[in-house]
Amino acid sequence: MKRGPESTKRYGIEDVLVLLRELPLDQNPELVMRVVRKTLESKEVRVDELVAEAKTTVAKLEKTIETERATIAQLEREIASRQSTVAKLAKEIAEMKQAGQRLSGDTISEWDRPSVMRLEDGDIEPIASPEPGARKSR
Repeated sequence: MKRGPESTKRYGIEDVLVLLRELPLDQNPELVMRVVRKTLESKEVRVDELVAEAKTTVAKLEKTIETERATIAQLEREIASRQSTVAKLAKEIAEMKQAGQRLSGDTISEWDRPSVMRLEDGDIEPIASPEPGARKSR
């Protein structure tokens, strides 16, 4: 009897997972697993090797999770650092605007003009800003 390339393929833990996902394990799981083990053994698949492969795969996946969590922690530290930088820059901008406004003597100065756009009916149009030299009446 000739064996083709398919019959020499090793049955691995990934194949077991595919099979188990298709089986009704919520209905009498002991019986289902007993049938699976007996079927695998009848096809000369070593269940102990599958168990060892599952343990090795779990260890690799746990290591990958550990590495990913370390990467996430590093990225979170970087995010926190950048948020701190943004907060410091925003404070510096506020101080600069205040100093510029005080120096100019204006209650509304070009430092306070918003650079805002308004979206109406799908079109974008600029919002008018006060003129740089215009003063509010007190």
